[in-house]
Amino acid sequence: MELFIGGYGQNKLKRSILKEDLMNGKSVADGYCASMQDILQCKVINHFHLFVKRNLSYFASEENQEAFALMLLTENPHVILIGDEIGCGIVPIQKEEREYREIYGRIMCLLAKKAQKVTRIVCGICQVIKDEGK
Repeated sequence: MELFIGGYGQNKLKRSILKEDLMNGKSVADGYCASMQDILQCKVINHFHLFVKRNLSYFASEENQEAFALMLLTENPHVILIGDEIGCGIVPIQKEEREYREIYGRIMCLLAKKAQKVTRIVCGICQVIKDEGK
């Protein structure tokens, strides 16, 4: 698994996969509307943070977070996962938004620990944080 993180509007999708890959039919699931089945079968998951937000009640338990990470790695080990960094900045007033950030952060920590490569993208520039393929 490869994980790409960064703020909104940082060209994460373009930097994470080649244009040729998109033209050759590499399947991209959008977390805004993707089902669990889509997530487990696609080659690229864009907007993973939105998938977590839509399924927040499922991800609320640590057991489900760990089960999801294991299931994703088992069923879709070469997936490219793209998500926004949402934990930086002002802490939201709404309890639900704070819980969402906390849960998403925990899931991303689990996935980053298991990922072969983790890249942060800032201003369209890639910064490799972890690379176990070298």
